[in-house]
Amino acid sequence: MYSPNTCSNDNDCIDFMKHATSILFFVLISCSFLGCKKKPFDHRNKYFHDYNFSYTYEICDIAEGITESGTAKYEGTISYSKSDPADQMTIHFDTGEKLTVLVDKNGNITLDCGKSIGSFNKHKDCNLTFKTNTCGGNMGFWTKYELTGTKN
Repeated sequence: MYSPNTCSNDNDCIDFMKHATSILFFVLISCSFLGCKKKPFDHRNKYFHDYNFSYTYEICDIAEGITESGTAKYEGTISYSKSDPADQMTIHFDTGEKLTVLVDKNGNITLDCGKSIGSFNKHKDCNLTFKTNTCGGNMGFWTKYELTGTKN
């Protein structure tokens, strides 16, 4: 390697400058790639959207049997906040009705107690079946939902 003081002619100095410039360029590019901290892709982004929900429901009181049933449609959302725990999402499927779920990288939907209740299909539709007392609570009274959501 040449130093500026040992250039015997102009060609030697030009070669030195080309070599030094190449090394400097390589070091700067390497530092810029190593210095970047990449954010991992959050798989929940695939499902975060507005949805058209349709569902059937049955309200059951163990003492009286099914006391009400019906169908409904609603324009709702599936969302999450950056402060939510990993995999957690909220499904707003009717006025005042929301469900907090966990969604894995494969689109499987579970309740926080680990009970599987449905899945996403090709990132567009979701199908869920659950009872309001699946993870505990009042075992004598519950509402069962069968819900389909289509991404807008």
